[in-house]
Amino acid sequence: MRKWIAAAAVLLFGTLGTGQAWAGTWQYQAAEQPGPGTKESGWQYQEDDGTFAPEGWITDQGRWYYIGADGFMKTGWIELQGIWYYLEDSGAMVCGTTRVIDGTEYTFDDNGAMVEGPGVTPAAGSWNGMTFTSPRLGYQVTVPEGFVPLESYMDLYVDDTMTLDLSVAAPDMTVSMVVVTYDQMDEEFKGMDAGQLAAVMGQGLGGYDEYMQIGAVEMVTLGGRQYAKLPVIYTGLLNQDLYFRWSGESIMMIEIVYDPYRKDMADGIIGSIR
Repeated sequence: MRKWIAAAAVLLFGTLGTGQAWAGTWQYQAAEQPGPGTKESGWQYQEDDGTFAPEGWITDQGRWYYIGADGFMKTGWIELQGIWYYLEDSGAMVCGTTRVIDGTEYTFDDNGAMVEGPGVTPAAGSWNGMTFTSPRLGYQVTVPEGFVPLESYMDLYVDDTMTLDLSVAAPDMTVSMVVVTYDQMDEEFKGMDAGQLAAVMGQGLGGYDEYMQIGAVEMVTLGGRQYAKLPVIYTGLLNQDLYFRWSGESIMMIEIVYDPYRKDMADGIIGSIR
């Protein structure tokens, strides 16, 4: 039954065709006089409680910035987990465009990853313990110990209009998670936002079975990005939460299916997304 519900989402779209948000201010740290123990100079991001943002990505007024291990905002080229990003002099990440840098043309996807340039090859997702990082889609998720690849999903439900990014499940199959992109959407749907697409999904799924209850679409934030959430309940058996957002010209879908008594585990997995 779980596989049938998962397949319903895939079939419908087949018919249709990692950071933290902060609230604070930038503070400039001026260098002291040269000599032993001299502090560096640069921009730091101070939270409202007086603390400074630690190493990692932050968003400020819709733009992404990277804070280094030294606590200062970075500029220029940075490499993270094998992926190259370019930060303007302002610190803002370049994304969704082609830019000539030092006489060479580079293309950056919507997540800021360099996808075209000298020696660039597509980067696949990778595991570090139980944490999966996807450079292609720009997210990171941590699953509980013991989760295993859900290979049957790829075998049964992924066709050449889709790209499978992640497919895992608990050993007892009471919780499973799949991340895919739908790469060939009809033109009429390309003008819709994620919420509208999720509503269309809900309308389509609502006709599959009288026991399937479709919840209202709501906008949620996962890892600093907005997703449209569509909850689905298959009465007495399973719950299924679907999350949608655009990634370039593809629609990304996170699908988590779980037995009702495993809701806390499912919510924990979704809550770990960065």
